[in-house]
Amino acid sequence: RRWPIVVWGVGTITGLLAVSVLLIPDWPVMWLRQLLEHPTYTYIGSPVEILADAFPSMSGVIAVAMGGALTLYLFWEWAKAAGKADRWFQWAAALTIVVTNLVVFRTATTNYVVLLPALCLIFSVLTDRWRAKGDVVVLLAMVALLFGLWGLFLTTIEGNVESPLMYLPVPILTLFGLWWARWWAIRAIRLSQ
Repeated sequence: RRWPIVVWGVGTITGLLAVSVLLIPDWPVMWLRQLLEHPTYTYIGSPVEILADAFPSMSGVIAVAMGGALTLYLFWEWAKAAGKADRWFQWAAALTIVVTNLVVFRTATTNYVVLLPALCLIFSVLTDRWRAKGDVVVLLAMVALLFGLWGLFLTTIEGNVESPLMYLPVPILTLFGLWWARWWAIRAIRLSQ
């Protein structure tokens, strides 16, 4: 059932890449150059590295262990989702987005816009389970994210550089939200079928 989506998605991306290379032939080389230079002017690593920095003497080992554990967990969830219902696939895809944002080499808070599908899945489960109360909880969560993140930003900014603390709340809360929503996103729907 998913193959037409995959084929159309890959075909669209291939077509867009072909047109972009025709219009700007050297953009892939420029992109790779920028990708390699990025670590030279950014000093904040992944959220996993930021958490591991709480233990300076072992931060490298802890970061690799946490990143490896999250990646192995992601592979395990993919294996469990293979061939299952669409909602399970959606949950696994949302988990993929969150885990990759936690373990990347370098990140920026602007990259967290890709976490919106995961948040939408969590909010969908909330409203499905709790109806009107779920709507209120979703609204309160969005308000808390808005004011909480701005409050954290304004109280931790150092000159014109974001604090590493800004990199933690959104992906970590989204991960915990996905874990909370997992039972309802996967099992509850399967039980009702």
